[in-house]
Amino acid sequence: AFASLNVVDLKVQDDLTVTDDVIIGGDIDLEGSIDVNGTTNLDVVDIDGAVDMASTLQVDGSITSSDGMTITTADNSDTLTLVSTDADSSFGPNLNFYRNSSSPADNDLLTQIDFNGRNDNSQNVLYANIQTQIIDASDGTEDGRFQINTIVNGTDRNRILLTPSETVLNENSVDLDFRVESNNLTHALFVDGATGNIMMGGATAPETTGLSIETTSSSGGLNIISPNTGRGDIFFGDTADLNVGQIRYAHSDNSMTFRTNAADALVIASDGAATFTGAI
Repeated sequence: AFASLNVVDLKVQDDLTVTDDVIIGGDIDLEGSIDVNGTTNLDVVDIDGAVDMASTLQVDGSITSSDGMTITTADNSDTLTLVSTDADSSFGPNLNFYRNSSSPADNDLLTQIDFNGRNDNSQNVLYANIQTQIIDASDGTEDGRFQINTIVNGTDRNRILLTPSETVLNENSVDLDFRVESNNLTHALFVDGATGNIMMGGATAPETTGLSIETTSSSGGLNIISPNTGRGDIFFGDTADLNVGQIRYAHSDNSMTFRTNAADALVIASDGAATFTGAI
């Protein structure tokens, strides 16, 4: 043992135990393993091969990787946790998916998040995914697209689609019901995926065609609310004439008019007097 050692080149073929500080002004080349029981402070680390750590890696600065990364756990604990200890009212923690393209263009695809699992035939299956896309990359008029897909009967199907011009449910026209449940109704709003029939205010799926308005109370109905000087209308139309038949209530004089063949057939005044335009 020696108290101090100052050499230009040092080659150690067996174990080396150092109980105090080690200062190396040049490079260090290790052909074997290095076992550090304490703390190692390194300003810059350049590692060409693999790094195997059996314990925790504490990094106080940023981590930048130029290749893919796989994190594996053997249990159901959280595989990745993002923690922000900032105490202000701004967003945090933040997860940023950034496609830094040198030539961004219309219809470029952006981030896709895949949810994979196995089936009962030991095959990998994409059960759901989220996709994003640039629709218009023009400065000042940028447009984006966002969609959520799930697998239905073995095929990837679009369930929710957000485009610059519309919000679409069931873009692929799959036989899927749309149902909104309220506090007391299982079918407060319901669209039958097979028939296209619509029901509001029901407790079960509709059995009639077209639009059904149901109630679970003793009475129900359809309310048309208009301004005091406005009017409420129910139109009956066909491909040749969209309002060939009509029921109109005018709030300005509280009269009701029934129209057939695009003409007034019956007008009922506020005092109950009825005027017919045809034969009775």
